[in-house]
Amino acid sequence: SKSFSSGLRVGFVTGPKMLVRQMELHMQTSSINASSLSQMLLYKLLSKWGIDGFTSHTMQVKKFYQQKRDHTMQAVEKELKGLAEWYEPTGGMFLWLKIIGLNDTKPLVTSRCLKKLVVLAPGYAFATNYTNSSPYVRISYSIATQEEIDRGISLLAESIREELKLI
Repeated sequence: SKSFSSGLRVGFVTGPKMLVRQMELHMQTSSINASSLSQMLLYKLLSKWGIDGFTSHTMQVKKFYQQKRDHTMQAVEKELKGLAEWYEPTGGMFLWLKIIGLNDTKPLVTSRCLKKLVVLAPGYAFATNYTNSSPYVRISYSIATQEEIDRGISLLAESIREELKLI
């Protein structure tokens, strides 16, 4: 779904017939199918673009996110070395950080960072058990400008240092 628009919530899947059928049943029971408007929009776009247009568009999207990722990685290398650990993502629009010295990033994310208007996702939100603490945070770099990324990562580094002083 992110190939067209993050809010479209329409996609496709290929795979073994039995698995695809089970996925189809899951989607039918969990969301009662995707929006008809979204499906029609996607159909019209693909009908107009064809394979070449779709390929061209997805290459543009890939380049867009690669540039965002590369800039984010530069900012993280500059500001968070020694404060966090990470692996460079090979795709997508998120970077996961493990904050060194923190067992629980919830106070960092929900209080300290928010006061500085830095919005991150705490790692516990992605766990199967929300009561567990997590040393991870997820950064999204999809919408932020380069200046916002630089400022946000700098403020995150400042917030981590402040949080570590409390421990």
